[in-house]
Amino acid sequence: MKIYEYIKKKILECELEDIKDFDFTQLEDTEIFNAIKSSLELGVNWDSFGPVSTRLLSTTVHMDMLEDGKVYPAIRFFVSVNHDGITGGGMVYVDPFRCFRVDDHCAYERIAKKNVSKALRDFYIEKFGEIYKEKCNEYFETVKQLKIKRAQAEAGEKIKQAEEEFEENIFDF
Repeated sequence: MKIYEYIKKKILECELEDIKDFDFTQLEDTEIFNAIKSSLELGVNWDSFGPVSTRLLSTTVHMDMLEDGKVYPAIRFFVSVNHDGITGGGMVYVDPFRCFRVDDHCAYERIAKKNVSKALRDFYIEKFGEIYKEKCNEYFETVKQLKIKRAQAEAGEKIKQAEEEFEENIFDF
């Protein structure tokens, strides 16, 4: 099913404005899953000594506010994970720019997120070309700037607290 079909009743057209140039919601969920599948099947992701096989069980899509303050569709894939006849399950969460979570039976989430994010970006670059690269870079630049501003504000507050503490505790001669 197309990603758009999952969310069409929950959104207004204007909410997709930020992805109009790389509208992945017109893609099938299975197409996106197949693009990331090989990155999921690395044994290192699932606490396995060898490769695993994965199968898409179901998909859900919801609108999510990302770190840049904009709302985008986010996809959650429910997957079956099989290694030497032992079957488990997991969930893989992706937004337009990265994999942001891998749950259940995933031993090394940080590595899995990195692997899936790379596969997802490669797929979107193949589909949408330079415009996707530009939007992705724009997104991460915005996130970086927001994190820097937040860190500076927090640092400023801590400096102010330290100065106030100093003033409260020094002896005036």
